Amino acid sequence: MRHIYANRTVYLIAALLVLVSLLFAWLRSAQVILTTERTVDALFAGATSLEAFDWEALGEHSYAVNCRACHGSEGRGWGAYPGLRTLGPLFNAEGGREYLLHVTLHGLASPRHTAPMPQFLNLPDAEVAAVNNFILTRWGNEGAVDPEDLYLPSDVTPLREPTLSPWDVNELRGELDAAGIAEVPEPVLASAGFDWQARGAELFEERCSGCHVTVPQTPALLQAAGGREYLRNLLLYGLAGELEHPAFDDLSDEDAAAVLNQTVVTAPEAGDLPEDTQLFTPEELAEARETPADPEEVAAQRPALEDEDADEDGE
Repeated sequence: MRHIYANRTVYLIAALLVLVSLLFAWLRSAQVILTTERTVDALFAGATSLEAFDWEALGEHSYAVNCRACHGSEGRGWGAYPGLRTLGPLFNAEGGREYLLHVTLHGLASPRHTAPMPQFLNLPDAEVAAVNNFILTRWGNEGAVDPEDLYLPSDVTPLREPTLSPWDVNELRGELDAAGIAEVPEPVLASAGFDWQARGAELFEERCSGCHVTVPQTPALLQAAGGREYLRNLLLYGLAGELEHPAFDDLSDEDAAAVLNQTVVTAPEAGDLPEDTQLFTPEELAEARETPADPEEVAAQRPALEDEDADEDGE
């Protein structure tokens, strides 16, 4: 009996050692993405030069976790969230380098955007520097930014105090604009010639969110031949059949365009749209009302659009 217990003990110890070794191996492979302050500070304690600051993996991970949901996988932005593809003028302006770090640390509340930028004071200095470097070396920013001017953790430390409010950070931006810094252009997708973002989000919550979290197929339909007309008619006149949809012809032209745009830019596939994609305008909706359709006619438009999607998938 004794030898049975002894063997069990040996097996348990061996299994425990295997688990410990596996855990150790995992920790070594994942050490860059363990972003607790203590871990990151320890990993990058010697990063006193850009050559010694191995920020790429940490910056990519931090962007995926903290930024991608709002600004997109390619920094295009959408809806109320600005793009990050034209930051060179801000970064190179006097005070702009510090301004971008203030935005990350302290957030931003601005009339330019209906959604505020949250604070990330919880991120370690190395991670704040890394994620900004990641953004500044992609999507066209790299052509306007000198690699020698990228951030080090030591650039972040002095900007933590005093703590600024998001509106304080917006005042810093106002000072940059007053000094002659051109407004960073927004993606074409974020503009339709009128201020639709806040109203679009409000209407989507009131009229659409009971059935839709997002409307994933909207970008593909928008690009298909006849898709614009179909989306306008679907909203204004409804849809008959299995995919029954109510008519919202009570909406004003501005409100109808706003909520259509909201469905486009909040779709997960919005980042795949070409940058010159034209969003809906009130004038376009007014024109659509001149040729009304009934729900059955709208339903008849849909099969041709689905056939086009199938043809594209088969190519």
